[in-house]
Amino acid sequence: MFGSVPPPTPEVRGSAFLRQCLPRIADPLELNPTQLEVVTAPFGPILVIAGAGSGKTKVLARRAAWY
Repeated sequence: MFGSVPPPTPEVRGSAFLRQCLPRIADPLELNPTQLEVVTAPFGPILVIAGAGSGKTKVLARRAAWY
């Protein structure tokens, strides 16, 4: 089931267009710089460790939407 959708290609993830649009996309997400780094990290497994109320669920939801 999870393997049926291929990840975005490097050309899409690393495109100049995406980098140009990132500030406009990221602002509405209400993420701090560290959270934004997690959301936009390269496709693949990621471990998020943070305290209660730090926004882990928000970050992981935004990451899922990002890809």
